[in-house]
Amino acid sequence: MMINGGDWCPQATLSVPPPAVQSMMNSVYFAYVVVTFAYFPVATAGYAAYGNEVNADVLLSVSQPPALIAVANFMVLVHIAASYQVFAQPVFENIETLMTKNQVWPSMQPRLMRAVVRSLYVVMTTFVAICIPFFADLMGLIGAAGFTPMTFILPCVFWLKAKQPQGITFWINITIIVVFSVGGLLAAIGSIRQIAMHARTYDLFH
Repeated sequence: MMINGGDWCPQATLSVPPPAVQSMMNSVYFAYVVVTFAYFPVATAGYAAYGNEVNADVLLSVSQPPALIAVANFMVLVHIAASYQVFAQPVFENIETLMTKNQVWPSMQPRLMRAVVRSLYVVMTTFVAICIPFFADLMGLIGAAGFTPMTFILPCVFWLKAKQPQGITFWINITIIVVFSVGGLLAAIGSIRQIAMHARTYDLFH
């Protein structure tokens, strides 16, 4: 929800009757609060404990206690397994619709075709992820260039354009736009610098 709440809300609210919109928005607000309290303590505590030496994967910087690290890694696995299904479904749907429309493997059973397509997609994306030696730096750049505008900047711009609020609401939105524009720009510069610094030591599959 934290990552794509900004573009999910308009699409979802356009497809439901008005009485349900407020309930959905309350759920989104709750999700944002929960995710904020889940992410920010980890980020701030990790930086406070390890400073600039903290690993991109915080768990790699922690050695004790082993049981807690194992539980945390298991939770990461559960999170990825669940979120991967959500984000990959549109890709699966488009590929399978295109294959059906163009009569690719017409003799294959639909369930078998889905299993083959989805398995090949997972294998391909996993292989690409393993090949990328600068995953953390690249994710920082993608987050700065994509996550920041879509989640913090553009929703405020659209809100100002659509509602044209006055007074404190207007200035709150302007403040958010300015602060996160500067933050996103600095994050992008920092990520590019990290990629440039690490480029000489990058090794495939490392």
